[in-house]
Amino acid sequence: MQLNQQVRNLTTAFDNEPAVQEFAAHTEALFADQTLANQIDAEYNAYLTRMRNALHTVSFDAELERYYEELNGLVLADDLYQMLATVQYGTILLVDDFQRQVHDAVYACLYYLGNQCNPYTYIDVVALYNQSFVDLMWLAGDFYEAHTLFWWTFYQQDDYAALEQTSLQELGALTTSIAPELEDARSDFKTAVATLPQVADLRADASNLVATLRSRNGVTSAAADAAVSLDQALTRMSELVVELTAPLTEPTPDPSPTPDPTPTPGVTRSLYLPVTIR
Repeated sequence: MQLNQQVRNLTTAFDNEPAVQEFAAHTEALFADQTLANQIDAEYNAYLTRMRNALHTVSFDAELERYYEELNGLVLADDLYQMLATVQYGTILLVDDFQRQVHDAVYACLYYLGNQCNPYTYIDVVALYNQSFVDLMWLAGDFYEAHTLFWWTFYQQDDYAALEQTSLQELGALTTSIAPELEDARSDFKTAVATLPQVADLRADASNLVATLRSRNGVTSAAADAAVSLDQALTRMSELVVELTAPLTEPTPDPSPTPDPTPTPGVTRSLYLPVTIR
């Protein structure tokens, strides 16, 4: 993490380098290329279609629906959530009413003064930002702090942990048979986008830019020291990757190893479930 932060800090030293400015202009032009955007959208839609088709071959939607129903049931059964929902409703009404008052005051300013209207100094607008407004902002702030605390506490509950574990097992078991198709769809999408000429050129330009910035001779004198530091940081990062991905030495076997428990079907594959309430 320290090396990542060091590299991020060093990048500002190269802002005025011609190679960096040229790469930035190239990137901006690609972002504005609607034809390229349409091509990527088409590949992404094809990827989503393959994912949906694979999921439809198993009872994934039904199991996911069960998960959300039970999750919503846990939330709605919580008395604190009911209290927060009531306070939220009242807070939203108060904020909406304040916004309406500001709108009406600005409208009056424009109606009576036209182009001479300055809503930041118009007396009817300024008068709204009084102690009542301060109290309203404190109320809204207190509510959202309590709201955040509620969800943090909710996700620590045993009932939620049990629901999450059960759902992961059930959904993992369902997707085991289609896992190869899901992975193929993901891989094909990444390959299709990476091989688009504009994207391939951008990746090559990025690699060349990094190589240029790592060389003292490739940058201006003002960025020479930063180039040396960047090269050292990236070299060390590469070394760490090699060390962390190297095969581990097999430990000496335990003469009386404890047998592993029988794995639960579906748990061998992790499945990410976004925790949201629909």
